[in-house]
Amino acid sequence: MIAWLCALGAFAQDVPPALTIEQALAQSLGVSEEVAIAAAGLERADLDRWRVRSGALPQLALSATYTRTVKTEFDRFFSAPTDGAATGTTGTGTTTGTGTGTTGTGTGTTTGTGTGTTGTGAPSAAGGGASGGIQLPFGQDNSYRVTVSLTQPLFSGGRLGAGMKIAAAGLDNAGLQLDATRARAALDVARAYFDAALADRLLGIAQETAQQADATLAQTRAAHEVGRKPDFELLRAEVQSQNQAVAVVRAARGRDAAFLRLQQLLELPSGGLSLTTPLGDAPSPTVADAAVQVTGASTDRPERLALTQAERAVAIQEQVVVLTRAQRLPTLALTGAAGWTSYPEPLISFDPDAWYPNVSAGLALSVPLFGGGRVLAETAQAKADLTAARARAEQAAELSALEQSDASAELRAADAAWEATSGTVEQARRAYAIADLRFQEGVSTQVELADARLLLEQALANRAVAARDLQLARIRSALLPLLPLGTSTASPGAVR
Repeated sequence: MIAWLCALGAFAQDVPPALTIEQALAQSLGVSEEVAIAAAGLERADLDRWRVRSGALPQLALSATYTRTVKTEFDRFFSAPTDGAATGTTGTGTTTGTGTGTTGTGTGTTTGTGTGTTGTGAPSAAGGGASGGIQLPFGQDNSYRVTVSLTQPLFSGGRLGAGMKIAAAGLDNAGLQLDATRARAALDVARAYFDAALADRLLGIAQETAQQADATLAQTRAAHEVGRKPDFELLRAEVQSQNQAVAVVRAARGRDAAFLRLQQLLELPSGGLSLTTPLGDAPSPTVADAAVQVTGASTDRPERLALTQAERAVAIQEQVVVLTRAQRLPTLALTGAAGWTSYPEPLISFDPDAWYPNVSAGLALSVPLFGGGRVLAETAQAKADLTAARARAEQAAELSALEQSDASAELRAADAAWEATSGTVEQARRAYAIADLRFQEGVSTQVELADARLLLEQALANRAVAARDLQLARIRSALLPLLPLGTSTASPGAVR
């Protein structure tokens, strides 16, 4: 009976990996998904701050376009061929004039030579021809444009200032959230570790009690065989032994579940695991210090971290109200652009003279006139969110004070329970030894021995639970300045 009960309670006896509570705490932050999410949130908040800050800096952009014209409305106006040799003719002319004056009469003749040009190329307005005319953009087959534009905000009505304050507060809150998540992850792992240690201890107690029940059954059976014990005593001893076997099975199942939860939190492979920081007879206060150190945050704060987060949330909502109101104000920006345009023939030209510059500068003013009530609705919504944020801050202050009082009371109760059970185990062991001796000598009944055995089992279990509660109460009290609101040491899967 004892052999198979011990085999049932064993958890991979082939040299399981050893794990201390300090190692578990250190590993928890590296594998926790919640910590990874909080770290990503901090990085995102930092990048968001840079994004908002960029809105106050000059915006410089470069654009380049190429357009191939297939057919335009200018084709009907410039239907002449686009290329050809220009020809000209030379002619002579004679002009004869006669004039009469009051003092005399004269006649003169002038002969001159002139040159006329008859072109067969396209008109200069269309950009063709060999006459050297200015090329205009109308109907060109190929056009290239390269533009560098600059925009510098001058006045945003308070939008940029409010946005930068919101981003800075969000970054601060993300850092606080990371510290709080680290602290909660450390508490969760410590709770799982000591729950597993408690479950392991309770299994050992159940196995020890089962061995005592089996020993009583063996003694009763031997006495029954010689006629010293009646059938009723033997039947009672068998029932107690079987009941204790069921308790061992239940304790083994609880131990396996507790160890599995710890392995999942630490992302350890399933299999054997040995906890080298047992509950022991004297829970060490240094475990709480190790839990604080592994978070990398300071617990020396003027107020609880959760209250600081609530205050940051109020500050953010106040700036959101400013931001929504600023949408009713005008914006002013300085603009400038420098560009180069070319209409080469055939496809592309690298001649600098074929690129025509365009430079401009100006001011852009935007004045919102009517938005259908959208700004008013968003402002009212922001004010409602601000009211809710202030109410949550007050609620957080009340809940923080309540949790502070609860943590102190929990620590005092756990310490008192540990002190109360300090001598109970030894007394219960002595009482059981006396009852067992009396039973062997035949001066007491099996009921008395069973009661002594039950008292010893309860004393051992209470001692183990008190050790677990004291460890977790110390860790929670040390981490309380960093923990989120509503965090307790209670564990749904804890073996009690």
